[in-house]
Amino acid sequence: MAQVYLGLGSNLGHRRDKLRRALASLERHGVHLLRASSLYETSPMYYGEQPAFLNAVVYAETELSPEQLLDAAKSVEAELGRQERFRNGPREIDVDILLYANECRASPELTLPHPRMLERPFVQIPLAELRGEPAADTSAEIRRVEGPAWTKPEPSIRAFVAIDVSDELRRQVANVQAALRPVARDVIWVQPELCHLTLQFLGSVPPPALPAIVDACRAAVAGTSPFELRFGGVGTFPQVRRPRVLWIGLTAGLDQLSRLQQHVQRQLANIGFAPEERPFSPHLTLGRFRQPPRRADASALEAALQRYQRTKFATVSVAGVQLMRSVLHPSGPEYSVIESFPLIG
Repeated sequence: MAQVYLGLGSNLGHRRDKLRRALASLERHGVHLLRASSLYETSPMYYGEQPAFLNAVVYAETELSPEQLLDAAKSVEAELGRQERFRNGPREIDVDILLYANECRASPELTLPHPRMLERPFVQIPLAELRGEPAADTSAEIRRVEGPAWTKPEPSIRAFVAIDVSDELRRQVANVQAALRPVARDVIWVQPELCHLTLQFLGSVPPPALPAIVDACRAAVAGTSPFELRFGGVGTFPQVRRPRVLWIGLTAGLDQLSRLQQHVQRQLANIGFAPEERPFSPHLTLGRFRQPPRRADASALEAALQRYQRTKFATVSVAGVQLMRSVLHPSGPEYSVIESFPLIG
């Protein structure tokens, strides 16, 4: 067995999840984790116009040769959706061989030790941590965000597949909510910045299931071109006299949206996610009633909704689908993007 040090980094999508999935994939390729550094958030070093990176260094052992290990690293990057852009640009995942036992070599394919590791604080600091050495002084913007326990299995993830909406529509949502508050008093209002169109709710998902979900979503959007959705009208479910949900509806783009939702549903059904029993009824949720309003309040609400019956809201350009994580807090849900899937036709 050869002892190796690998550098991991990501600055696109759910970065921490990408690093954990890279470890799991490396294990399948015959690279066995011994220890991991803490996670560090680092400002981009070579090209500044991109998101911050999450970096770590891991110490592992393997029976793979250096060339086989390089092939495994490239396979892991491909499995996690890395796209080739420009040099030192953003990336979904980066797996670098830093050190391989005592190997010293230089070839067009592989140089060991890694030729730029000494100039990179996002390598030197976690590497020093792993080796129990003092970290080099650096003025680089780097901070420790989590200890080595980031590698341990996570609890289930509450996940859903959705389409994002525009800031213009979110502003309009806020305006409608403000106008309806006097006649819809016992409502839990959706924060406008959290508004989205749900294509399928997945419930609690074990982290090992995420790669299959990502593959299913990628297959679902294949061949779908960008399209537009037009929003208009405000209504309630199930009926205005005993409402449970307040919503903004759609007036155009429904056919394309329904076809996309069917593709998503079909691909997820193939990996064990049962389709919704209710028919797909796309809408933008404004709020949910804690309890049905009294008769007088229901009449006032009905009159207020009549004023929005022909209201036209923003047109949203749909350029992609997102796999989302939802974390529930007493103050309300928090959403983050696990993976994005562009519509490229």
